Amino acid sequence: MELRQKYIKLSCQCEQVTEIDCAYGDFNFRLESSGIYAVYNESKQRVSSSPTFSEFCTDLDFILDTIANGPVKTWAYRQLKYLDTKWQMNALENEHKELLQSRVVPHRDLYNVRKVDGHVHLASAMNEKHLLRFIKHKLKSEPDRVVIVRDGKTLTLHQVFESLNLTAYDLSIDTLDVHAEKDEYRRFDRLNLKYNPVGQSRLREIFLKTDNYINGAFFAEITKEVISDLEQTKYQMAEYRVSIYGHSSDEWDKLATWVVDNDIFSDNVRWLIQIPRLYNVYKANGIVSNFEQLLANIFGPLFEVTRDPSTHPKLHLFLQRVVGLDSVDDESKHECQLQMDLPLPREWDNDKAPPYAYYCYYLMANLCPLNQWRNICGYSTFAFRPHSGEAGSTDHLAAAFLSAQSINHGALLHKVPALQYLFYLQQIGLAMSPLSNNALFQVYKNIPFNKFFQRGLNTTLSTDDPLQFHYTREPLMEEYSVAAQIWKYTSVDIMPPHTTDTAASAHVAYRDDPRHPLYLGTWKQHPKPDAKEFIHDNLEEPHRKRQKAILAKHPEVRQLYGNEPLTAAIGVAAVLVQLAAAYAIGCVWTDMHWAAVLAIAYLMGGTVSALYGVIIHEAGHNLVFKRPLHNRLTGLMVNLPMVVPISQSFRRYHLEHHQFQGVEGMDPDLPLDSEIELIHNNPLLKTLWVFCYSAMYVVRGAAMKKQPQRWELINWAIIICVDLLIARYMSVRSLAYLGVSVFFGYGMHPGAAHFIQEHYVFRDGQETYSYYGSGNIFYLNIGLHNEHHDFPQIPWTRIWKLRRIATEFYDPLYAHTSWIGVIIHFIASPMLGPQTRLVRSYDAHKVGRNEYKVPPLPSPSLSAVKSTTAAVSSGLKKRRDSGSGI
Repeated sequence: MELRQKYIKLSCQCEQVTEIDCAYGDFNFRLESSGIYAVYNESKQRVSSSPTFSEFCTDLDFILDTIANGPVKTWAYRQLKYLDTKWQMNALENEHKELLQSRVVPHRDLYNVRKVDGHVHLASAMNEKHLLRFIKHKLKSEPDRVVIVRDGKTLTLHQVFESLNLTAYDLSIDTLDVHAEKDEYRRFDRLNLKYNPVGQSRLREIFLKTDNYINGAFFAEITKEVISDLEQTKYQMAEYRVSIYGHSSDEWDKLATWVVDNDIFSDNVRWLIQIPRLYNVYKANGIVSNFEQLLANIFGPLFEVTRDPSTHPKLHLFLQRVVGLDSVDDESKHECQLQMDLPLPREWDNDKAPPYAYYCYYLMANLCPLNQWRNICGYSTFAFRPHSGEAGSTDHLAAAFLSAQSINHGALLHKVPALQYLFYLQQIGLAMSPLSNNALFQVYKNIPFNKFFQRGLNTTLSTDDPLQFHYTREPLMEEYSVAAQIWKYTSVDIMPPHTTDTAASAHVAYRDDPRHPLYLGTWKQHPKPDAKEFIHDNLEEPHRKRQKAILAKHPEVRQLYGNEPLTAAIGVAAVLVQLAAAYAIGCVWTDMHWAAVLAIAYLMGGTVSALYGVIIHEAGHNLVFKRPLHNRLTGLMVNLPMVVPISQSFRRYHLEHHQFQGVEGMDPDLPLDSEIELIHNNPLLKTLWVFCYSAMYVVRGAAMKKQPQRWELINWAIIICVDLLIARYMSVRSLAYLGVSVFFGYGMHPGAAHFIQEHYVFRDGQETYSYYGSGNIFYLNIGLHNEHHDFPQIPWTRIWKLRRIATEFYDPLYAHTSWIGVIIHFIASPMLGPQTRLVRSYDAHKVGRNEYKVPPLPSPSLSAVKSTTAAVSSGLKKRRDSGSGI
């Protein structure tokens, strides 16, 4: 297992990634004689690292020797049988209790829990009826469109079908002939021919290729229809596989252009690049001269776009949605064994195909420097997720164990008990497709998915090729329904995501299950490239469910509720300090240069003014005194030296922000559309915008078009009177100092950075952010914003106790450590701007609010359910230990 972790960490396929060991600078790269790219700094020192080929061969031999050892096989077999027994015992003891517990959870069942199809090829993502209907539509609506060139002659769509003696009327499911039949059993070569509609490769080129005479227009259109079907299901996602063959260096740009120009982006879709193992075909046809050229065509553009995204702008956008690389081909083909004396890629210039493990090593080894470099640049990294264990040698699984984050298929693991147990211990993902395996290599009842699932391996269902194996518009639901019927799964068994009691599957659970209090969401910072709109989500804000979960696990948190009168004393001191400074500047140091006044206004006045905002915030939540009146008076008192009346308006609008967080038109904290349109990602305008952030608050409040309340009018009257008194008995210079202090303290000042820190999206899927830096000492822990939104009833003096009590809920969340860094990152990053705020509709907000109110059960009684809570919790823990939950 340590050997596997070495390769996974080097290739940055785990959360704890390996970064390049130097500061960000002018990096460069080159392809070494070993066939592996290396990254160099400006001093021409190599700063990336990759495992050597000999090291990989030695480790692979060790794995193969270990899993072939007799005592090891016996021990692993016994461990697997023990897991089988645990499943049976748990099912007998807890099945009924699990079903009872699942019924308590509202609005969650198989249909409205998120399911991800982790293994599906884009060229066969539609079913045969969908493809037939699309071809007929195009033949009727665009018959005269030129679609292909044959023998130097252009042909229209009508002419193509005329040459095949076919009309739209003649086309049917049978003539299309794309569905797998009995003849394809154990014949992978025949399955590949099923990608050709009517058995014609020219139709595949026209309708199912991205790079053709019409620039993949038809394929883009039908892909959008498939994605639209996916989006309508709402809770289904897919990772579509598209091919990069490695025979040309411009393939990446062509694919990215196809995706970006046709706007094939969706929150429900991510991309995975499949690399066919076809070197021998390219070599025989003179397309490449050696294996190194294939690697250069695959990885060269990726290193170029990492060094300078402007060289491949569309590829840079596309790669933000790419999650990994796949290696695919017929595994049953004969191949030579991996040996340490095999030629280097530069020397592999014969027509023979390299072995499976050779591909695995060089793809993984080149991912190491690429991911290390992309990680330090803040770009997305890629996993290696090859096809493995579908057929052929079980040695393929050993190579994938060392090099891959997860695999597709893995059915042959049932032949190697020791390796199967290693996959269980490491929770390596297996995206299995039983209907695909049933058509090609194994009878359904003999497919080991059920055995793997019961033993607790990290299994998931996927579709592989819906065009060949499925019939409906929801192929993933076909897989789930057939599996449930064949293997007699209960609703708890079939419910994704995994609930196995391991760190890996727990990570999957809170990432994928909206019910989980640590669920972050599947949305990205920018749903579309260069978006000038908010990020949208269809779920409730995260704080309500996290509050309920924390109170259920730590009821002692309620003891932290209350008030903190010390806040008022700090406010009095801060007011006196600022008034004294205003008197000194306006009445004593009257000859002080304006530059010095501005410096004092920024360094001292801005710092104290930002503190006023924090105290007004505490008073707005009634956290200073018990009576609301006393809290209002505290806010008014702190507002006295601020020139502008804000305390009562802030109280009103801030409470609305808590109540309607992210709801368009109802959350007053959201930027206006005009701010987004004007500022967007322009660094200069963002700088100006941050400087004037105090004015933005006033404008947003006015845009709500609400009549001022009585306390707001009182606030205005008091502050106007105080301003006149300061101007009369101190000086206008004093009043100006106070006004400039507020402008600085609510703008480009570290004490005001929390306005950006709190809800602007710095990480995909996370809506609210905390700050855990030293600034909390002076600013009354205002940085602990996740904790505050979860429990607005806790004053600043006790909020850190909440953080320490519920550490398991807050540790997984991203948090800031520097307010200055927040401002710099926000201004400099092209990914951030006023538009990087998450919004939701009011309907989604209401559904979420109701969702976390657990309704009483009609039978048995609620009291009876409560009385069995301990027993159910114990049963669920045992169930997790046995590895249940698809």
